[in-house]
Amino acid sequence: MLCTLPNLQSFRREFRKLQTIWLAHSVKHLRAMSIQSFRDLEVWQQGMTLVERCYRETMAFPPAERFGLTAQLRRAAVSVPSNIAEGASRMTTPAFVNHLSIARGSLSELETCIEIGLRLEYVDPMKAKALLQLAGTVGRLLNGLLRALRSRDR
Repeated sequence: MLCTLPNLQSFRREFRKLQTIWLAHSVKHLRAMSIQSFRDLEVWQQGMTLVERCYRETMAFPPAERFGLTAQLRRAAVSVPSNIAEGASRMTTPAFVNHLSIARGSLSELETCIEIGLRLEYVDPMKAKALLQLAGTVGRLLNGLLRALRSRDR
């Protein structure tokens, strides 16, 4: 079946109408599910889980690393949900975006510390893989939230 130009234009018009209706419905739905606190954000919840797991894993690090890699990894882990919480509590979208960006940087620092721990054989490879997978989940959630906030500001 050949698609003629008038049919294609008609299809595009109808498609745009449907997109507009769907977008309006989606925005209405999102407003109905408003976030009451940073604690409602899945990215914050997953970040807190990541902190717990990092603390548990670093308990097995050598005592000589107490003020080195252990402290650095823990600080980076704590920084992720802390910056998400602080940014969500700010009154402006640009401030929230800035803190999410800082959280993303801390997440990269955390992943690097996990890789160092793996290379130095302080972390079991399977546990390191699990930590990195969780960090990847947090990273995807952070990126999605950043995208949503930036597109909302346009």
